[in-house]
Amino acid sequence: MSLRKIKQVDAIGEDKESGAIIVTIIDEMNWDNENNHLMLLQEKINNYLSFVESGEIQTSYPSSVNKKVDIKVVMQYEPSKNGITFLDKVKEIVLIAGIGFEYGVYSK
Repeated sequence: MSLRKIKQVDAIGEDKESGAIIVTIIDEMNWDNENNHLMLLQEKINNYLSFVESGEIQTSYPSSVNKKVDIKVVMQYEPSKNGITFLDKVKEIVLIAGIGFEYGVYSK
């Protein structure tokens, strides 16, 4: 999966503890071209929001009906300062819509 595959849901599953449905964005890009990275990330997040808010998630993943949904961005590289600012702003907006949002760098 890839951040470059804008219209594709990278991963979806259920959190065993909370029961929330987690839709995951896999961000494997470095931040060398920050503007391009932010644009792709914004488009991918918008597509995930559309996937959830339109109800398409319930068709694609029936066990999501009547469950909380969280969007999780899993990154390979530490985000830039502007990347963090962007992701924090997205979190504020998405939470207002009733969707959880978190991001972090995957480490083995």
